[in-house]
Amino acid sequence: MRTSNGAVAHSVARREDAKTTRTISAARRAALVRLLQERIGQWQFECDPGWGFISAQSAWKAASGRGTAGGDALRRLAVREFELRLGPLPPLPLFEHAVGSMALLDPQSLQARLCALALLGRPGVLRSCVQREAREALQATLGPAYPLLRERSRQAPAVPAYAAAWTPLAWVWIGWRDLLAARAWPHRTLRRLARALLPSGRAGAPRLAVAPRPIVALPDRLKELDLLFPSTST
Repeated sequence: MRTSNGAVAHSVARREDAKTTRTISAARRAALVRLLQERIGQWQFECDPGWGFISAQSAWKAASGRGTAGGDALRRLAVREFELRLGPLPPLPLFEHAVGSMALLDPQSLQARLCALALLGRPGVLRSCVQREAREALQATLGPAYPLLRERSRQAPAVPAYAAAWTPLAWVWIGWRDLLAARAWPHRTLRRLARALLPSGRAGAPRLAVAPRPIVALPDRLKELDLLFPSTST
């Protein structure tokens, strides 16, 4: 289900001043509103059902499923439930942020980027990955980014064999931890939205003490991430 551009635009406009609004073009603003509208319409269907703060029988999901509310009423309800469960909609320019933009992704794309972010900081992982099962799992998760990451790993220092055998989900969690450690999320609502699209528990997360430390700074990795996953949203 998609919500109206007008409902989303009105909600974010209430939190922006004239200076903030001028930081992005009208065309880009419209594109961001469209992407945000799609997230508001989909996030409750895509998030892990184990999250306690997200009710499977939320008023908006129930109304949209039964068709008992429509038009403006349903659109306002979608925005209201989003803000109730995750927090106020951030100013649109924060979705242009290298990390903030991840909150607009679907779960599969988000996990691919978090996995890649972790591996960019530890380029020796793919060089050290000799187990076929682990290699194929990373290829499936990373898609076209895999060969580019593989090329970057050729001269990198090796990592312990136990780490080279970790699943993609393990590297997703490490990428997530890297962002938290750097306090990289520009707004709490963006962080909570992204977190809701990850498993509610931490199954598959390696202990922090045994995770290889990154050897590439986070800002440099974020720049590389844009090259690995070029935007196709506009």
